[in-house]
Formats: sequence, C-alpha cells, structure tokens
Amino acid sequence: MKLDEVLKVASEILAGLGVAHRAGIVHRDLKPGNVMLTKAGAKLLDFGLAKAGAPASPGPSTVTATMPPTLTARGTILGTVQ
Repeated sequence: MKLDEVLKVASEILAGLGVAHRAGIVHRDLKPGNVMLTKAGAKLLDFGLAKAGAPASPGPSTVTATMPPTLTARGTILGTVQ
C-alpha cells in the first residue's frame, strides 16, 4: 500500500476505535485479521473479546456490549487460535 492509503486506513481504524471507546468498549483483539477493507472504508470486526466499561461520554450509544465483564481472569486464555 502507498503511504497515503496506509494513513487513510489507519485513520478509519482509529475513528472506529474512538466510537467504541466513547461507548465504553475496548476491542482487545485488534490485528490485521480483524480489519476488513471495503469500498466504504475500513471496518473493525470480531468484538468477541471486547470489554465493556463506562462510556467515555454521556448520552445514548448505538453500540451494545455483549460480553460479561467477568470473562477474563488470571490464567484464562482468550483470542483467536492461530
């Protein structure tokens, strides 16, 4: 990819993470395999390991957390098996 394309994709990924973080969601499994490049732009995939917390900004959110907050613990292995 050319530098201008890389910067555009990186900006789209950061914008998506920003939306999630403002809704109180941390992705926790960000990697190339969880980013889809479409004609409309970069899309973040696989929020299966996301951790919900308090939203960073008050107000309604269109993002819903589906993972129980107690899923992770010492000795627990999570993520995509390579």
